[in-house]
Amino acid sequence: MIRPTLKFQAAFFATIIVAVLLAGFFVSQKNKFRQEVQALVQEHQQALVKDVAADLRQRLDEYLDIVQRTARQTHSVQFRSSEDARSYFESIAPVAGLFDSVFLVGMDGKVSAISPHAQRVIGLDVRDRDYFKQVVVVGQPTISAPLRNRIGGAPNIVLAAPVFDETGHMVGVFCASLGLLRPNFLGDMRNARIGTHGYLFVVQRGNDPVFVIHPDDAKLLANTSTDPAIARAVAGQPLNGETEPMVSMENVIAVGWTVGSVIPRDEVDAPFATMRNRFGWAGGFLIVLVACSVWGAMHLLLRPLGRLHAALRNPDRGEWGRLTKLDVGPASPEIEAIVRNLRALMGEVVRQRAELEAVNDASPLGFFRTRNDGQTTYINESYCRILGLSKEAALANQWRERLDPDDRARAEDAWDSARERRVVFRDNQRICVPGEPVRQISVTAAPVVVDGKARGYVGVVEDITQRVRAEQSVAALMSVLEATPDFIAQTDRYGKLTYINPAGRAFAGLPADKAINETTLADYHPPETVQAIREVAVPTALRSGVWVGESLAYNAKHEAVPVAHTVIVHRDAAGRLDHYSSIMRDISQEKAAKEVMERNAETLRTVTDAMPAEVCFVGADGRYEFANAAYAKKVDMPHGKLIGKTVQEVFGIAAYERIREPFEKALAGSAQRFEREEPNGTSLACKEVQYVPQFRPDGSVIGVHVLITDITARKEKEVRLKSLSETDHLTGLLNRAGFEEQLAKAVSSDNRRALGALLLIDLDGFKRVNDTYGHATGDEVLRSFADRLRTVMRPTDFVARFGGDEFAVIVGPVNDDTLHRLAARLISVGARPYKFGEVTIGLGCSIGVARLRHDVDRAALVAAADDALYRAKNRGKGRYEFADDVADEEIDFDPDATTRV
Repeated sequence: MIRPTLKFQAAFFATIIVAVLLAGFFVSQKNKFRQEVQALVQEHQQALVKDVAADLRQRLDEYLDIVQRTARQTHSVQFRSSEDARSYFESIAPVAGLFDSVFLVGMDGKVSAISPHAQRVIGLDVRDRDYFKQVVVVGQPTISAPLRNRIGGAPNIVLAAPVFDETGHMVGVFCASLGLLRPNFLGDMRNARIGTHGYLFVVQRGNDPVFVIHPDDAKLLANTSTDPAIARAVAGQPLNGETEPMVSMENVIAVGWTVGSVIPRDEVDAPFATMRNRFGWAGGFLIVLVACSVWGAMHLLLRPLGRLHAALRNPDRGEWGRLTKLDVGPASPEIEAIVRNLRALMGEVVRQRAELEAVNDASPLGFFRTRNDGQTTYINESYCRILGLSKEAALANQWRERLDPDDRARAEDAWDSARERRVVFRDNQRICVPGEPVRQISVTAAPVVVDGKARGYVGVVEDITQRVRAEQSVAALMSVLEATPDFIAQTDRYGKLTYINPAGRAFAGLPADKAINETTLADYHPPETVQAIREVAVPTALRSGVWVGESLAYNAKHEAVPVAHTVIVHRDAAGRLDHYSSIMRDISQEKAAKEVMERNAETLRTVTDAMPAEVCFVGADGRYEFANAAYAKKVDMPHGKLIGKTVQEVFGIAAYERIREPFEKALAGSAQRFEREEPNGTSLACKEVQYVPQFRPDGSVIGVHVLITDITARKEKEVRLKSLSETDHLTGLLNRAGFEEQLAKAVSSDNRRALGALLLIDLDGFKRVNDTYGHATGDEVLRSFADRLRTVMRPTDFVARFGGDEFAVIVGPVNDDTLHRLAARLISVGARPYKFGEVTIGLGCSIGVARLRHDVDRAALVAAADDALYRAKNRGKGRYEFADDVADEEIDFDPDATTRV
């Protein structure tokens, strides 16, 4: 780790002091500055809210006064005709233009007239509305609490005033509504912004306060709890000045409203953040200026000390003599005293090192010393002799070139790693000296540590070639015995154990340091095994030199386990018995594995027999090797009789020909999957068949797994889902997807029957139904018209709804006269009134007809029918046109006729 210089430390501490002083000043003043900024923003925000509240109060008073004056000029809320109501609203048009709508309510609470006119509102009962109750009871104008329209649900407020006749009796209520989402003075408040992201809001006070105005449309008329900060402010609870927004409020007492504004906390703190950033830049500049000034001053004062530091930085052996004459130039008395003492100390070090090197040169061991970076700085004569290097080559680190090529990377990595970690290095290496046999050397090196820091390495090299060769011949055999997983033991000619390898000790549970020379075979084998060894194994081995068989041996838990056993007889040079060797291997796992395989085979058969799917395996020769109960039942053959037969023998040649091609592809290594139908009583069952080849390690096929699954239920579900995807959910007719599929079939070349026609039908005036009676009534009309189409069309025809009020009919084979009568019949059926309760709706329909042709482009066919429909619409609606009958040909049709096509 590099320690900082004195100059750097002085500049660093001066900078820290200045930084601490500046930070302390800023911290002491930060809260005061922030509070002053927040107070100023709060004052301006409160003044703005007061102005908005005053303006809102004035606007409401003015609008309420207009409603009251208009009510005074009105003496009736009932009109004899719609023309009277229109004349009345025209007379108050300037007033009505100020509001989203104005309407009159009778004393029975029902709306009698409204502008703009909306038939659905006429007769609407508002007796439960608070504004109606208050006007009727008090007889004074009022402003309602925010509410939602009965029709449409739009949020608004209602200004209401009593209407008196000429005699002074109250005859009704004049009402005007202002939509809270409409472009009026209330709706515009939603879009008003304070600053960048601040906004205004209005709350209806009470036990359950709700939003009257809020920039988020979803919160209109919602409880203030949907905006926690505003809810707490309305409840009079303090807000967190660090994280929550700033909220200012002003009450509008006349209507029970509270006007408020919200400014996000980051905008409130923006001026303070700007001041803080400016102060930070100024403080940073001052800190850098102080650091540079102190560093420059210290550089001038400590220049001699810097020269001394440079001279003492990692000096090697060749530089020590130079340090005895070190000169740093003019310096302070303290530095001059340090230099004098250093010169004297370096002189003593040079003398002692010369004496030590003389002793090292006389040693038979090779000594060396290196720097921390691995550069050799000292070697003795023995080092050069052992490595076969000159002194110059040794100091140039050419020992790496002497390493055996096979050891070089490992040895260099180990040496470099030891130096980096500053640990002791020990290694045996092979050295190649040109013209001589390979040498084995032992290298040991340790770091030189002074005051806790490594100053280099010292080490010793020893030639161990002869010793290694002697040890290798002994270790070769022992390494085999020690490393083998087999249990190896030796006994003398009398049966006493003389050796057990580690694997044998571990098996028998013997500690590595336990003596075995007093134990015999009876301690490691059951009595019956000992008797068998004496009576069978030993006599056989004495005759042939070896005996091989199985026996039992005790493991660490003293359990008798099966072992493969070999006994070998060893004789001396004269042929006399010398000792025995035994080699044993634990075969309990092999025996257990064999039992597991047998159990697994039985389990597999039990599982597959319980499966509803039909499973079998056919070998590469085409013969059955496995089949579950379901498959045997299918072929009506017992399992024992089925195994070993060929597929042809079981199914017959004719049936085999139907499956031969996919079966042979599977035997060639390609998996096959297909579906087929099979008789199942009085119906057909759909089956999925899979042929899965099984491969050997060399890639050849052993055989084929056959899996047959009944998928009849899944196929039936797919058919049901397809039917649902092609049906219009409203009318039950075909949808656009179902129509396209039937049209494609009708004009395809595969359809050789006589072709019919395509009719596109559009209801005339249907949009008026939705606008007047609502979409629910419109849906009823569509369903009713669909039912009428069903009664007219034949079961073989296809009726579809494109969407909206557009329908299409694909007619089967039909002549021209009948096709004209059918189109006229549909025009008549569509023109019949539609009755739903007290509502009667009159509609008509227009039809475009195009005759079908084989292999015609479907888009062109639909476009031709659509063009004919367009002409029928342009020529007065309630009629039909043929795509190829441009001459406006029509056929008279009796609307009351009952002929069905």
